[in-house]
Amino acid sequence: MEQSYIKTIILSVVFLISAITFSELIFRSDFAAALFGTPSIGSDNKSLGIKVHKIQDFAERMGGIDGIFLGSSMTNTAINPAVIGTRVAEITGNDLRLFNFGINALSVESFPLFTSILSQYKPKFLVLETSPVFIVREGNRSSRWDSNLWLKYRNREYSLAGWLTEKSFMFRYFLRFRIWLEYPDRSHKRSITERKMSIYGFKKTRLLNFEEHGSSRNKMYLDQLKSMKPVNYLKELETVLDETSRMSHVVLLSMPLHETYLQEFEDVCPGCYEQTIKEIIE
Repeated sequence: MEQSYIKTIILSVVFLISAITFSELIFRSDFAAALFGTPSIGSDNKSLGIKVHKIQDFAERMGGIDGIFLGSSMTNTAINPAVIGTRVAEITGNDLRLFNFGINALSVESFPLFTSILSQYKPKFLVLETSPVFIVREGNRSSRWDSNLWLKYRNREYSLAGWLTEKSFMFRYFLRFRIWLEYPDRSHKRSITERKMSIYGFKKTRLLNFEEHGSSRNKMYLDQLKSMKPVNYLKELETVLDETSRMSHVVLLSMPLHETYLQEFEDVCPGCYEQTIKEIIE
């Protein structure tokens, strides 16, 4: 009787481990990605989870990554690695494997959270976005990233949920299904974003006329800008450069903004942008 009981327990454990292993293999397959979309890492930022999955897939398919672009939604929708790679190949004859890791709402004080993760791909160079947007800020924008258990785990703040998110695709899809159950509209928007994003991490978007579109969404951006306060951007940038010192090359890319935005920016922080660019160059 006792031997039968022990045997049942052993068989149950073996069956459970086999079932988990089989499920994990299924959820890691291209079939699961095609059927369910990319898994989640527990962030309410719809582009972050997609980019994390895309860059892993890109590195595996391409056999590595030569250059990564890191920045906000401006990088996400303005930098097309395929176009840049084609142009570089035409000029130099070198084929570069480039990936766009632009994340909506990302700001410079959060860059170190991501550079430590991106360093695992050993890129030859990292291109960091600079912008007047980063010189002023509304509240503590880094808090939205500080609460993500996967990011904390990757930055050596360990937890069970963080470990499961890092190691298990089955758990990542559980997080994705939970979003679908609790916030179906958010899940739908994530699916749309995913379809628009290329294998290089570039999100296709239609061009908008600032004046025509300014009456709604851009007016909201300008109103937000008026409520922001100046920050020591150069100090934060130096922190990022210290964090990325392990990488071969770091390039700073100043993103262009519409003159209307720059005019409003001058009202918030007169001369800050020109002074910051001057200090960076010096």
